[in-house]
Amino acid sequence: MRRILISSNIVQLAEDYHNNLFKKRKANFKKPINSDRTSGNLIVLEDYLRVDCGLTQYADYVQTIIDNYSEIITLQPNDFQNYNDDYFSLTQDDLATTVTPPVGNIRFERKQLYDLILDAMRYDAVRDKEFLPYAKKIGIKSCIYCNAQFSITTESTNGTLSGKYELDHFYPKSKYPFLSTSFFNLILCCSHCNKTKYDNTALFNLYVIDYNLIEPFSFSLDKRSMLRYLLTQNEEELVIIFDSIDLDLKTNHENLFHISKLYNQHKDIVEEIIWKSKIYNKSYKDSLSDSFTSLFPNTSNFNRFILGNYDSPNDTHKRPMSKLIQDIAKQLGLI
Repeated sequence: MRRILISSNIVQLAEDYHNNLFKKRKANFKKPINSDRTSGNLIVLEDYLRVDCGLTQYADYVQTIIDNYSEIITLQPNDFQNYNDDYFSLTQDDLATTVTPPVGNIRFERKQLYDLILDAMRYDAVRDKEFLPYAKKIGIKSCIYCNAQFSITTESTNGTLSGKYELDHFYPKSKYPFLSTSFFNLILCCSHCNKTKYDNTALFNLYVIDYNLIEPFSFSLDKRSMLRYLLTQNEEELVIIFDSIDLDLKTNHENLFHISKLYNQHKDIVEEIIWKSKIYNKSYKDSLSDSFTSLFPNTSNFNRFILGNYDSPNDTHKRPMSKLIQDIAKQLGLI
């Protein structure tokens, strides 16, 4: 729920991803484009569509991917739509067209055009292996859409990586298959968010170039509901408010990911923050901090101990529920 600034470090990660894409695969692995630039899955698919099927317009789409492959892999979100409009002419209906092989032709199975392109670009290999090291390096450990579930990359004793998340696309791969393996179009999320989003385009883009756009959302506790809670000790009285200064973004995020409904199932977490705000007053916090200076050498570690989560917005992606906890804790003066 917090965006990532496209810094020089992130740009370098994208370049490394591009430079190392499929490099460690065995010799018999079928790449989208081989180093000789005259063979590979995309070249074969383009020839099949143009020569075997006579689908010139579809073949042209694939040829455009071939001609711009390197640029596409590192294309930044601000350029997605313009790039699509400038270079690709097929409609979404065209991309969803089922391509039927000519009688007796067994080069490809009968599939929708976008699926043929995804197969040729080896999205399956990107999802299962190629992107995993970079997902780990970016440091995302929670769903970027809801921040309520883990999205982590684990490493076994033999060094093999495994993604405990689903890989979504900011621009849906069924509508923009040319972006299916692009670094900045790959989004780590939980199963719930991936399924509810489906092939819709979310307004929330993970990567931005404007620092002022990093924090688009906020949580707060309705003050009257907290007063009712303090009188009744009934957590159901608590009302969590999800908001954004961009009303279209808020509406879109609610419609796709059901944020308010989801977070109102976690009122117990807000209740605990209220308890802590009453217990950990300034004098008590100062006393604890002074008593355990070696354990808590900085304020951030001490706040993390109190919250049971990270206190800095920079660490929002490291643990589920961090955004909610940070915002409510600040509202109640706990941190």
